[in-house]
Amino acid sequence: MRPVILLIIAIAFFYPAGAQIKKGQFLVGGDASYRSEKIGHSSGDKLKQFGFNVNAGYFVINKLALGLRTGLATSSFKIESQNVYNRSTSLTVAPFARYYFLPVNAKWNVFADAAYINGTYTSKHNQLLDKQRFSFSGYDVKAGPVYFINKNVAVELSVGIQERSNTLEPVFASAIGLQVHL
Repeated sequence: MRPVILLIIAIAFFYPAGAQIKKGQFLVGGDASYRSEKIGHSSGDKLKQFGFNVNAGYFVINKLALGLRTGLATSSFKIESQNVYNRSTSLTVAPFARYYFLPVNAKWNVFADAAYINGTYTSKHNQLLDKQRFSFSGYDVKAGPVYFINKNVAVELSVGIQERSNTLEPVFASAIGLQVHL
């Protein structure tokens, strides 16, 4: 019985999926992320962030897709002891390049992704009368493993770094995503 289970596991993980990462194919998908963090001394001092991106791309050569990504992110923080509350939203548009490193028919693969970000940021602070709104730019670089469920659908995990003109230092991020290869 044990050899049969090992064989099934080996087939599931190593059998070629015939992934669609060849020249002339399309890539459509996205990812989502969530972060919650205690930022002060009180139990009510918290930072919460949620974001998602959608993308569409085209494989210009085998394993290399170029495309466009749009994103929406919201965040809120509160410091109860100082009666400070803030809510913000950012919208982004980013051309990207994505490269897959392993053979085109591998069921498991590894990708690297780089994007140049342009966006707008809107913030409402409870101690200010007006909303703050400004534009920003920056970059996003991420990488991670990809598992092709079948030849058209892949699940991915990514870790990366984002540098934006509206932040003081780079932000490290992780996300889970789904891509459809057509």
